[in-house]
Amino acid sequence: MILNRDLRDRLETAKSTASQSGDEGTKMDGHLYLSQRSESPKGLEKLEMEAANLQSANEDQLRHIEILEQALNNAQSKILKLEEELSKKQKYVEQVERLQKALAQLQVACEKREQLEQRLRTRLERELESLRTQQVSA
Repeated sequence: MILNRDLRDRLETAKSTASQSGDEGTKMDGHLYLSQRSESPKGLEKLEMEAANLQSANEDQLRHIEILEQALNNAQSKILKLEEELSKKQKYVEQVERLQKALAQLQVACEKREQLEQRLRTRLERELESLRTQQVSA
């Protein structure tokens, strides 16, 4: 309540002061209006410059984003090519491994065959020697 009275008193004082200095207030309002009006174009110009700077920075960022997107696309393309190459090389590696296993099996089979041939040769040479001995003694 005390606050309301205080505010009312101030309002009445302001009204009476305003009515007493009616012409002075109008003059001051005019000066204030003119000063604000002269500052307004400066402020507007300043805001326009800030807006232009922000728009320029935004355009720079958009160009930077486009460059980064292009770099990303190039990197992804290279990754796909490298993955395809890797897949081909893995197939070659698998084929080489199969061929190496087949070669190892062939080598084992060849060694067994050579051993068999050697035993057969040895046996045939003994038989031949035995036949020669029989012929000489007969």
